[in-house]
Amino acid sequence: GDEILSKFQKAILLLPEKQRIVFNLRYYDELGYEEIGQILNTSANTLKTNYHYASEKIKDYMINH
Repeated sequence: GDEILSKFQKAILLLPEKQRIVFNLRYYDELGYEEIGQILNTSANTLKTNYHYASEKIKDYMINH
């Protein structure tokens, strides 16, 4: 369990800053895209795209490391 968690956290740290912020707000803080959009002054659609890319990168990292 610990190894997977630390790998997951490392994958998050490797994300581009914007993707990392969106991922953290969504995944850990469980905020909606509208709320995150207000915080970051970004459209919900852009945030969904960022979150999607972040998820894919994390998944790839988990599989390949």
